[in-house]
Amino acid sequence: MAARSLRTKLLLVASAVCGGSGAAFIASSEDPSKTLKLCTNIPVRLFRNTVTAASIAFDYEYSLLGLAEGSSEKAQVKHEVHLRSAQKLQELCFKNGGIYIKLGQHIGQLDYLVPEEYVHTMRESMLNKCPVSSYEQVCEVFKKEVGETPDKVRAVINT
Repeated sequence: MAARSLRTKLLLVASAVCGGSGAAFIASSEDPSKTLKLCTNIPVRLFRNTVTAASIAFDYEYSLLGLAEGSSEKAQVKHEVHLRSAQKLQELCFKNGGIYIKLGQHIGQLDYLVPEEYVHTMRESMLNKCPVSSYEQVCEVFKKEVGETPDKVRAVINT
């Protein structure tokens, strides 16, 4: 009973310290809303990555278990697992967005390295069906990163 009480107290103290540190980090950052968004998005993305990777690994492990090496049955099952896994990876890239979409586009170009099923799935979706940003959104990001609008930078370059 005493060990359980001690564990509960340690858990409460650790939660308070982590929560307080996180709150202080967010509050003291230059852009608290952006920092809060990052702090809440990163664990979700990492969780999705872990679940997807484990799902793909287990799918390969158990689908190919006991199949004779070099058999036509193993080749067919492997093709099906490649397709399922490519679709899971595609779904992960779209859910996580951003750099994950760029990663999916890159996989779509690695026909010399990854199975054909991955290349085809990624090329079909990542190169043709990506979310599109408006010009205004691009200008907003550009101004945040560079400090000026693209038109002002272009004017300076052209003079």
